[in-house]
Amino acid sequence: DKEDIVSEVKRVLEQQLGFDKTGRSENLSKSQRKAIKTLKEDENTIIIPTDKGGKVVVMNVEDYIKKIKEKLDTKAYQKLDEDPSKGIYKRLEILLSELVGKQEIDRDEMNMMLENKNLPFVRGQLKVIKKINQCD
Repeated sequence: DKEDIVSEVKRVLEQQLGFDKTGRSENLSKSQRKAIKTLKEDENTIIIPTDKGGKVVVMNVEDYIKKIKEKLDTKAYQKLDEDPSKGIYKRLEILLSELVGKQEIDRDEMNMMLENKNLPFVRGQLKVIKKINQCD
């Protein structure tokens, strides 16, 4: 009957186009999915996104920790006994209020500059550098 034909055509098309049961397109083979699962389960391996390009890096956890510690090297940063962010934020608020009073910025601009109170943080992403083959 007509419904059976439509159902069969749909099934064949989904199979040929690589859609899974949820209707999403599958872009990995079974062996690739199995490899990723194995890597995820390995406690000595970490999978992290790179800084650009939507790529991932698979690396040894100890090497990753070493790279993060290099980013946190105390020669490059000064360790603080307490968090100065509240005081810095308050001083910024006062400065911006003065600028509003002098009509150098408006209240909307002030609010926009004050809306993110989060401190910067160290990302655990790695920088990937493409190698370009040079012609001799």
